[in-house]
Amino acid sequence: MTITRWAKYSSTALLSFDDFFKQFPSKLVKKRITIMPAGVTPTDVYYLKKGYARTYSVSESGEELTMVIFQPGDFFPLISTITPKKLKYYIESITEVELIPVPRTKFIEFLRSGIQKGRDEILIDFALKLTARFEGVLTRMEHLVFGTAQQRLASIILILGERFGEKHGSQIFIKSPLTHLDLASLVGITRETTTLILHDLTEKGYINFAKKHLIIKNQKNLERESSVC
Repeated sequence: MTITRWAKYSSTALLSFDDFFKQFPSKLVKKRITIMPAGVTPTDVYYLKKGYARTYSVSESGEELTMVIFQPGDFFPLISTITPKKLKYYIESITEVELIPVPRTKFIEFLRSGIQKGRDEILIDFALKLTARFEGVLTRMEHLVFGTAQQRLASIILILGERFGEKHGSQIFIKSPLTHLDLASLVGITRETTTLILHDLTEKGYINFAKKHLIIKNQKNLERESSVC
């Protein structure tokens, strides 16, 4: 299957997922509120209508490591939706969010009805979401194991640009409003180290900040900065 056909499947399926979730009522959750704690078995699937949220773990020493950032149109948790099991991670709102909670049983029925009706695009889109998150985790693992703090942070900025970025000319505007602490928790370094590296990348002209949004000004040089080869 060509990339064009995959993109077509994804676009069609997204409309189907949107229509399904929007049958249910939504609720507002304030900024920095735990949506789902670790250790519980989810009974609902959450569709993110507005805002940003994250999945994170907490070490024994209390340090946080962000695993995934969710944007509007995402739904979670993916794995626990299919195989009911206790969550190993926390899910928290980064900004104020509008969520649509749907009983897991209803969501499974929706997927099964898609199979029965030959709606392959629904399952393909679900698989694409899983693959995209898995690939992002693999890339981050490579840099967390082999990269310096500078390489790790440059790498995560590039990943954020790919996932949340909007291209304006030669620059990429990252829509997700992340603090220095948020960025630090994505790569497992301290906020102080993150601030120093961000200042260095800004001085080099690779990135910039405007209204709390991160801007990639020189993608090629930032890619060289992130290389672990």
